[in-house]
Amino acid sequence: MLSLSATSSVNRNTSPALWGVLVFISIVLGLGAALSILVPTALLALLGAACWLRIVGVPSPPVLAVIVLVFIPMAGLFISRPEGFEVDVTVVAQSIESGNLGNRIAFPLLLVLGLYFVLKRPADVLWLNLTPWICFYLVFLCLSVLWSGEPWLTLRRVAVPVCVVGFAFGVGAVYYGTKPEGHVALSRTIVWASSIAALGVVAACVLQGDLGVTDPLWRLGNEGVENQTAWVFGVGFLMLWATWSRSDIWPTRKEKLLHVSLLAVTLLLTKSRTTLLAVLLGIATIEWLRLRVGRQRLLRLGGLLAFLLAGAFLMISTPAYEVLLARGNDESVDTFSGRLPLWESLWPVLSEHLWLGLGYGGFWSSKTVQTFASHWTPTATHNGYLELIADVGVIGLAASFLIVVLSVRNGFRLLKYPAYREISIALVALIAAAMVVSLGMSWYLERFQEYPSIVILGLSIYVAHRVSLLEQATASQARGKLHKLGASREGNMST
Repeated sequence: MLSLSATSSVNRNTSPALWGVLVFISIVLGLGAALSILVPTALLALLGAACWLRIVGVPSPPVLAVIVLVFIPMAGLFISRPEGFEVDVTVVAQSIESGNLGNRIAFPLLLVLGLYFVLKRPADVLWLNLTPWICFYLVFLCLSVLWSGEPWLTLRRVAVPVCVVGFAFGVGAVYYGTKPEGHVALSRTIVWASSIAALGVVAACVLQGDLGVTDPLWRLGNEGVENQTAWVFGVGFLMLWATWSRSDIWPTRKEKLLHVSLLAVTLLLTKSRTTLLAVLLGIATIEWLRLRVGRQRLLRLGGLLAFLLAGAFLMISTPAYEVLLARGNDESVDTFSGRLPLWESLWPVLSEHLWLGLGYGGFWSSKTVQTFASHWTPTATHNGYLELIADVGVIGLAASFLIVVLSVRNGFRLLKYPAYREISIALVALIAAAMVVSLGMSWYLERFQEYPSIVILGLSIYVAHRVSLLEQATASQARGKLHKLGASREGNMST
């Protein structure tokens, strides 16, 4: 239903003429963007996307449907607002009160899909070492309704983690977990989803006429969610980097190059400093966990290092460097893009409810948003750890860290199985990157509605399932050998 096989989705017989057309379109697209030729550029962008999909193949309709369903809560990524657009705090407050219709449709459907798989094979979920702790964490989030300052708001928002956890268990433990090549399909689906999102964001910017790549202050993505946009691309990029050498996952070099070029360029165009640091840490984690050096690895690392050094030299040597670093505001660097003053104003409120928080999702009510709005309208603390403390306090934060420790431990336990080495490395790298991302954005066990959170949670569950399955098989084989050895000894003694 959801699998994205390596062979069926790749067109191996792509003609050289089609490659030539794609290169020509890319050149014209770049010139059109630089010269702000909007309508022709938009048409060429759509044509380029069609050629790109024609070369590497298109995922099956069920896969595309689930990808769209997962991204509905992040629809704001694909809406490019005109220059000078300002968010009205009153409108934000009203939307908090009324909720989002798309979310109310998407999350129940994800839950139904997850439960469909879970109910088919409940045993595959029940004996995972992550299951009791994730369930405890989920129950704790639900119980926060009892002490929430906004109980109805908490009750509505706590439905999101319930739906996402159900979906992650069903897809990660049962659908992908029970397939012999589940890691292949899961890896490809994650990268594909990030690449499709990248195409969607670029298309939205082009159609709106918001593609000022020559402007040092311009950033790819809707204003206010550029960092979240970058993290969506970063998740796919890290998964691709971790599985790059696997020919069973990426049977053709063309597909890998197209994915990596699209994700790398769009990631850089977001100019998200936090996400770029997180991705670099993820890459360092991947390379640290690899055992083999090899020529391809050295070339890949050398190319990355040369690219980073060249980019750093060009940035520092150009007058636009200071403008790019400060985002046009001298106070941006000193205040962490306005986050430090926000944290200082929020901490007195959070410290009064340090242990249990104010209820999951109950802090950012319509009243709170209007209270803390200044030159911009915050709807989050812009720090995942503070956000979770605001929701469920230090106790909830500690419970989330326990899940993280178990997930990383499962990743290291899976490293000893060569067939699953790359996907276990990818999990550890994604969690390491998420730890950095959470310093300036959201924590993946707090903002469940975001695509990276769903990916990391689902991947953690898949790895836990695979570890349990393999260790059970190993223990069973060991018991079989001991039984045979005991039987042979008894036979010798009787003889």
